[in-house]
Amino acid sequence: MKLVSWDTIIDNGFSQKYEFEIVETHIKTGINLITWPPGSDKFTIFPVKEANGVKPIKEAFVAHLRHSGWVPSGGVLIVPSRPGLYNYLTDRVGNSQELKPYYPLWQLWSQHQEFSYLAIITVEHDAESMNVPHINKGTDGRALL
Repeated sequence: MKLVSWDTIIDNGFSQKYEFEIVETHIKTGINLITWPPGSDKFTIFPVKEANGVKPIKEAFVAHLRHSGWVPSGGVLIVPSRPGLYNYLTDRVGNSQELKPYYPLWQLWSQHQEFSYLAIITVEHDAESMNVPHINKGTDGRALL
């Protein structure tokens, strides 16, 4: 999987700290490690509208973060590109295009010290192929519809 954009919404100095370099490296590495199908060296999506689930993608990324010592909690939101990867994922997932109108509102939060950093990262698949399996959908909520 590849990183398309990293939009920093709030930054009250966190990006200037040494810890940010570590966070940035872990996130970029985690994104690059997401592959499909399993055992592949890239992320190839089954290109059928809403045919692929998100849960296995998220779980693989979060597993990388946990292995790196993280306790996932927020501060960075990773979403699929639109058009692009978003079209092939379950329709319950957000995307960068939908979130952009909220950037000005979220930027107002920077006035509060408890909000030190917020970024929206957009990701995209490396390739498309009808010859790869679809990514299973979760079993929660409307995922199977």
